[in-house]
Amino acid sequence: HGVRAYAYMRMDEEMLEKFQNGEYDALVGVASFRSPLARGIDLPERIRYVIFTGVPRMEISLSWDEYNPVKLLTLLKNIREFLKPDMQEKASQLISTLRRVVPVSRETVEKVREALEKGVQLEGFEDYVKNLVCEARSFLKEAITPEVIETISRSKEVSLKQEGGEFFLIVADPVAYIQASGRASRMFAGGIARGASFLIVDDEKAFHSLRKQLEFVLGEFSPVKFSQKAAERWFKEVDEDRKVIMELREGRISKRIKDLIKTVLLVVESPTKARTISRFFGRPFKRKVGNVTVFEVSTGAYVLNIVASMGHIYDLVLDEGFHGVRIEDGKFTPVYDFIKKCRKCGEQFTGPDFCPKCRSQEFYSKEELVRAMRKIALEVNCIFVATDPDIEGEKIAYDIYCSLHPMNRRIERLEFHEITKKAFLQAIEERREINLRMVEAQLVRRIEDRWIGFELSRKLWQRFRNYGLSAGRVQTPVLGWIIERVSESRRKKRVLYATLSNGLRVSIENPVMPFPPNQLGEQLKGLRAKITDLKTEERVLNPLPPYTTDTLLRDASAKLGFPAAKTMMIAQDLFEMGLCTYHRTDATTVSVAGIGVAREYIQDRYPSLFAPRRYAVEGAHECIRPTRPIDVDRLKNLISLGLLRFPKRLTADHFQLYDMIFKRFIASQMKEVRLLYQKFSVELDGNRVSMENPVSVLSEGFNAILPVKVAYPVEEGEYAVTFARLLTVPVARPFTQGEVIALMRERGIGRPSTYAKIVSTILERKYAFERGNRLISTRLGFRVYTYLRQNFESYTSEETTRRLESLMDLVEQGKADYNEILRELYQEILEIRRAGGTTSGEPGALAGI
Repeated sequence: HGVRAYAYMRMDEEMLEKFQNGEYDALVGVASFRSPLARGIDLPERIRYVIFTGVPRMEISLSWDEYNPVKLLTLLKNIREFLKPDMQEKASQLISTLRRVVPVSRETVEKVREALEKGVQLEGFEDYVKNLVCEARSFLKEAITPEVIETISRSKEVSLKQEGGEFFLIVADPVAYIQASGRASRMFAGGIARGASFLIVDDEKAFHSLRKQLEFVLGEFSPVKFSQKAAERWFKEVDEDRKVIMELREGRISKRIKDLIKTVLLVVESPTKARTISRFFGRPFKRKVGNVTVFEVSTGAYVLNIVASMGHIYDLVLDEGFHGVRIEDGKFTPVYDFIKKCRKCGEQFTGPDFCPKCRSQEFYSKEELVRAMRKIALEVNCIFVATDPDIEGEKIAYDIYCSLHPMNRRIERLEFHEITKKAFLQAIEERREINLRMVEAQLVRRIEDRWIGFELSRKLWQRFRNYGLSAGRVQTPVLGWIIERVSESRRKKRVLYATLSNGLRVSIENPVMPFPPNQLGEQLKGLRAKITDLKTEERVLNPLPPYTTDTLLRDASAKLGFPAAKTMMIAQDLFEMGLCTYHRTDATTVSVAGIGVAREYIQDRYPSLFAPRRYAVEGAHECIRPTRPIDVDRLKNLISLGLLRFPKRLTADHFQLYDMIFKRFIASQMKEVRLLYQKFSVELDGNRVSMENPVSVLSEGFNAILPVKVAYPVEEGEYAVTFARLLTVPVARPFTQGEVIALMRERGIGRPSTYAKIVSTILERKYAFERGNRLISTRLGFRVYTYLRQNFESYTSEETTRRLESLMDLVEQGKADYNEILRELYQEILEIRRAGGTTSGEPGALAGI
């Protein structure tokens, strides 16, 4: 057809120059991540589109008889998901170990081959590689069974080919597609050049696999069926960019380019968040401004300079006004200073140039961060602040605004509840001003926490001569609940546990026994139980809504044994790495994006069971949910394949919590389960107890992902007692951390951002300790609580705390003035001071109030 083409199989600068000059129309090569055509060319003015004559894919020999670590690694990565769970774990360990040694030289591979075939001794690194290869070969020999081959053959995404008695895996190669198609869409001074990719589908399985994996890697991938009209329209846009690129090559810069090039300082809270966002747009360039790390990357429309604030920048001072708040003419003005952190003991403080805890003068001050950000602010067009979407994040954003406004007036707030590329770009489009009502609500909360905490703590120091004690308005009633439950657990009840000959287990509280309890064993042979009044009924069991902070903490405590602080730390990691939505929320609402995630997963796995629910509640927050339709097994596999990479290593704890969040959310978007229940009575030696059990599933629903336990059905009649035991047990068990937090939510005290901290503080102050995952109050905790209840109950009661939480919500909603609330709080603090005698630093008369 007169197309001047060249087969580009190796790097050839002379041929590239000819192509750039127009002597060739097309370059032809292999779609592989190793191909020089797919990865080594940057000519956006010449390359307008890429044509794939088939789905990019790899053929991998399904054989353990290999000596090259690279090939063993490739095979392990691609068969891992088809193995049994215990074998998957072993495969993951081998993948991780092999990754640390590849690539190895051809010479090393030959030496390893010779050593294993002829028993030649190796030393050092070569011996280490030989042992790894030997371990991988042995594992694969055991793992590649006829059952595994059968499982692979049924896969929707992997094809199996047999040649000469040998099996080959045919898997899509998303890396090759990304690299090759990227030749037509390159970075230039005006952003990212538009290009086109045409894919001729010659293998449906491979195409399905390619599409799924690109969705996982890129966040979204929506191929469009070819049409001549759409292609012509797109080529017109592609050619517009090529015209601009040629003008730039010739030294002419159009007005469009001047308008497009925008540099931005993007401030986030953590380095993990900074790395996650920067990786959305390629590999970031890292530089230092002072001691501050800056990640620089281009989105196409913006050149981002990403900096982490590492949490709050300022905190209330100790040496001005009333506990850091100036009171003048009825106005309350908080006084803030840079936060400093001791390099030796980790203490965080404001004020003096030495650590108040260990007296060290080695500390890091947030002033260094502000200096660096001010320097960058002078270099950029505008500033985006993308701190967390709650009142704490809003206060950090406000502080950054105040610090940088003199250097750059274009400061805007980004808010997103999940860290995905789509959510981030949408937040840029919907950027807003700082919400001062949220800032005021945080100020009230922080000042109230400081005032009540300092004043009550001083009372405790005076009373107990212990400067390690503290008290707070929320902390005190929570401590009271723990003490009350421990007291209740000291009361006992008797419970008879029995098993009948039909397998039914029965428990009877405070049973009436016709013989002494110590004769139960002797009487067992004669014991009979009757099942009567048997009825059946159908019931519908709806799935639970997605997680909120309190329900997540409760289940993580009950199911995984995680303390609240650990759960919040892991959830923070999952959020910052873009795997889950924001974890500090009291809303069960599911967004349109969330329903899309559930739809894709459920319709792929359980097509008939999708039943979307919004669970909408008032407020802007969303539930805790996964950001992508990737279950924990797929997540592990994508990591082992190298298709998903994260700025932090995911541990077993991360996977466990993610799995729990994922299953709860997906179940919430599935059909209800119809169950058959049996209701009946059991009579045992003069004792009668009513029971009911689900005995069969009538129609499937969310139980496909969260199984529902069903019991064996029973029949009316008389049965022998095969086991019986009478135990004395507590009337109630002490609370777990999760149960305490659930009670905080139920009774309306505390907030998602403070739940875990309140429990942690009670443990740190030694007011309680954990035994078997249960909170046990200490003598010190009892004495502190009794003192506070007797002297300051009206200030630390549930009712008062709940009322104050409501007032803070009104400030956030713009329905209450924060100065008025501070005035009321201040009067309370004066009463607390007077209530138990005065302390040093008595405030003067409150003039004008």
